[in-house]
Amino acid sequence: MSGGFASSSVLLYFLRISSLAAYPPAAVNEKVLLFSRPNEIRGVDLGAPYYHTIPTISLPQVLSPSQLDFVTRTKQIYWADMQVNEVKRTGLTGGVTQTILDTAIENPSGFAIDWISGNMFVSSYDGDTSYITICNLEGEYVAVILEEREEEVADTTTVLSTLQKNGFIHFRSLAVDPIRGKLFWSGSVLGGNSAQVIEMANMDGSGRKTLHMQEGAAEQNSLT
Repeated sequence: MSGGFASSSVLLYFLRISSLAAYPPAAVNEKVLLFSRPNEIRGVDLGAPYYHTIPTISLPQVLSPSQLDFVTRTKQIYWADMQVNEVKRTGLTGGVTQTILDTAIENPSGFAIDWISGNMFVSSYDGDTSYITICNLEGEYVAVILEEREEEVADTTTVLSTLQKNGFIHFRSLAVDPIRGKLFWSGSVLGGNSAQVIEMANMDGSGRKTLHMQEGAAEQNSLT
């Protein structure tokens, strides 16, 4: 698009603490749009859209952000960076950028935060195996909850059983529903017949279910 830019991740947040959380509201009804593109993350106040409400986060802290998320209680932005294989965070109004997770992930393409339990989920792919990993917001207690290899079929009871024969699902974008305790992801069937899927499971990886499948479709790189 002439004169425009490609945004890799866009999020709209009302900076209002949920009534489910035992924290006093810090910024009520303030609307902030967060978006990322190569080498930078920005935030815009939708009440005054011509002004940025956060300093631009850019090189060398940001290289290739794949997905970002925000924790209202602490006013911190988290993102997965595909180029350095790390999950990082910084404050909404600036401050030190911290590396939270730099092990157990390669080519992270999906990222989501469960703001109720204080856990984050990362999807990654090392060239042979696709993973969904969970840890807390400090990068501690890392565990793989879903894993697929080319020689394995994840669940022969799903509608994808024939497509997954000789193939496996590459986990991509992630989204969470903390109220219901559900994790959602988009994915691509690799190594077998070409297809795109949307699936869900409990947040421990159990109860996996296929919600949507389409053969021959383009990659689904975003999920909300």
